[in-house]
Amino acid sequence: MGTLHHLNGMWVTVEGLNTYYLTRGSGKPVILIHGLSAHSFSWRKNLDPLAKFFHVYALDLKGLGFSDKPLKSDYSPEGMATFVIRFMDALGIPKAALIGSSMGGMISLTAALKYPSRVTHLVLVASTGYPLPSKLLRKLLETPVLGEILIKFAGKKDLERGLRKCYYDSTQITPEVVEGYYLPYTRDRNLRPQLLMARRFGFHRPSPLESLYNQIQIPTLLIWGREDRIVPIQHAYRFHREIKTSQLVILEKTGHAPQEENAEEFNKIVIDFLLSSGVR
Repeated sequence: MGTLHHLNGMWVTVEGLNTYYLTRGSGKPVILIHGLSAHSFSWRKNLDPLAKFFHVYALDLKGLGFSDKPLKSDYSPEGMATFVIRFMDALGIPKAALIGSSMGGMISLTAALKYPSRVTHLVLVASTGYPLPSKLLRKLLETPVLGEILIKFAGKKDLERGLRKCYYDSTQITPEVVEGYYLPYTRDRNLRPQLLMARRFGFHRPSPLESLYNQIQIPTLLIWGREDRIVPIQHAYRFHREIKTSQLVILEKTGHAPQEENAEEFNKIVIDFLLSSGVR
């Protein structure tokens, strides 16, 4: 995929920011929302299979990937959810199914709660939304000044280490995968927005939206890897209890990125769910 990934995309202005996205297919709109430290590259194995049935969009969120990275912007879950809705406005998409991975799941969930008329279906992939186990590094990064110093030294090796944590089978982390993830950083090394996002999302603190999850009434699919080392599998069961309209699928021998590590099964499950629950 390499450099081509960047050439295949399109640009749209959202909230005054140059926003990069990939799009394929036709039919009902489905929007793919990546996680923290990721970009649209994380959907490389899903775009074409989904595009056989739907009009698929994978955007780079503000502050990440190839999109603009302002330091002054609302990087809270609500601010990021609004950004996704403004992206839909810019492309004339009245409503869509949202598929969100990790932090992207939390953004999708927030969009469904804040803009219920705009979201028809939710697919939450190893989604954040409940307090994560506190890790020392996360605490250090979220500490003002110290975090800024630490990210100055972050490089490709750190990115690779992070990817290895996300996969159950780390042999799938090839040099091409690392390169694909790292590509936007060769253009712009600005990691500050990621730091601001991590602080605003406060992944180890309870979400103020937790008490609202049971208000979700749209068809929802929860997909988790049994061996997820980032977002514990218990969170999948919690979401399933809270969201009454949810189905839960757990993929064996799969980590935090089922859409990449177990793409074939993931695509089949998502397509079946969307078609059977009325996205045609």
